[in-house]
Amino acid sequence: QILLAPVDLFYNGGIGTYIKASTESHEQVKDRANDAIRVDGKALRCKVVAEGGNLGATQAGRIEFAMAGGAIFTDAIDNSAGVDCSDHEVNVKIWLDTEVNAGTLDATRRNTMLTEITGDIERLVLRDNTLQTHLLTRETQAQQDRTVQDAYAALITELDADGVLSRELEQLPGAAELARRQALGHGLSAPELAVVIANVKNHFKALLAKSPLIEESWARTVLTPYFPPALVASRDPLAHPLANAILATVLANEVVNRCGPLQVGVLARQFRVGSTEVVCAWARAWSALNLAPLFATLDTHALTVPVAVSKEIDRRTRVLQQAVMAGVLSVPAGQRRAAGSMDELTRLFADTSAVRTLVGDADLTPVEQADSLPADFLAAVRSLDAIAGMADFLFAALSVPRPAGMSLTVFLQAGMQLRRQSGIDLLERALTQPSASPAQDGLRSHALQALRRAQQRLLTQVLPRLAADPAGVIGAAIAALNLTLPPADAGLESAVLQAWSLADAVGDTVAGIVPAAVARAA
Repeated sequence: QILLAPVDLFYNGGIGTYIKASTESHEQVKDRANDAIRVDGKALRCKVVAEGGNLGATQAGRIEFAMAGGAIFTDAIDNSAGVDCSDHEVNVKIWLDTEVNAGTLDATRRNTMLTEITGDIERLVLRDNTLQTHLLTRETQAQQDRTVQDAYAALITELDADGVLSRELEQLPGAAELARRQALGHGLSAPELAVVIANVKNHFKALLAKSPLIEESWARTVLTPYFPPALVASRDPLAHPLANAILATVLANEVVNRCGPLQVGVLARQFRVGSTEVVCAWARAWSALNLAPLFATLDTHALTVPVAVSKEIDRRTRVLQQAVMAGVLSVPAGQRRAAGSMDELTRLFADTSAVRTLVGDADLTPVEQADSLPADFLAAVRSLDAIAGMADFLFAALSVPRPAGMSLTVFLQAGMQLRRQSGIDLLERALTQPSASPAQDGLRSHALQALRRAQQRLLTQVLPRLAADPAGVIGAAIAALNLTLPPADAGLESAVLQAWSLADAVGDTVAGIVPAAVARAA
């Protein structure tokens, strides 16, 4: 009767399997001690099940409860803080013991340090688990979207075909079951999503571990937050004996927690590169644009702002991260991998006010319920929108030759003005929105490439004469094109057509009319 009580939370903290599916027999569960009290998932009357012990429910039982409207993840998710804590503890001890054995650290001091950093380890572990369950919640909520359902179906098929997971062993639904659910407006349940996401993370980790990550310019920036601040205050995190393996784990977790399990694959197909290249593009952007403080602020308030606001901000952060990864991947491979290729951006964005310098208040996207939101949260939201809006241009700017003496800041400000007046920024925003079907991805990709070429040609014409009168030179160039600005809410199909029209207009006139107009203005 306790197991079937109409309560908010059923917490299993002991040994034994108490929940199965109605399609399973007690013999299949293989826990004879609890056969007399075990219940079916669909019979539970609680709202939430938390598995403090291992295998409190069978996977089929979890799925059945979830499909009946219950909230449940898996024992691996609910117990992951313990594993994460052990991971941090072991890696810290390996590092300190290496120093003790080398005679550079006293054993007594080593023990004192372990005590001193306990609180920091707890905070790091809770952060990891908060991000992971936040991700699972959002992915579960997205399962009513048909496009998301199709994307997950394709992902599972791909992972199964590549040997990353076994659909049968992981008890993931087949094509027929997915089609049945889709007809009812349902996708994967939270326990199934937990399995898929875990396999994606492990897959990325295995791929990343094969690369010399610690040689990358962004490696220290990404790895440092894994350790307690007191530990890395006087130590280089890249000097840890297992630095590369830890970095692979950190990177796989951060990218999937922040971007979800689908976004990397979308960009890999769009740019025809491997998953590792996309994940490393995320790291390059995260480091160069100094995104950690911005996201730390958003994380701090994620559970206190209104739910509707939280969901909307999560959507915007996905847009931002897709934009910056695409921006990095748009830079020629040889250039983006070259040492120091991102140094100018890194120096510029080291100042957290850099976004406001490049984008005026009028260009910042409004935020609903702004009056009731914390000031630092609101500032972070506005910054992430601004960066998303200029992400492609930020990285494209690295490939454009600038006149001698022109700073990156001046160049970016002029470029942003050119993008606004030509409508390139609005078209780019529309073209980076999720497509209704995979068939649209190719058209969108070609339109974006055409838009970038048009932008490059316009910049080439106005840059040499900007010093005289930036506003006048840019205004003359836009006037010569005789463009009709796209509506702010342009749909994907409309944006594709308008992008091609703009590219054609630039191509037809950039060789004659625009240079002449620019010269007159200068």
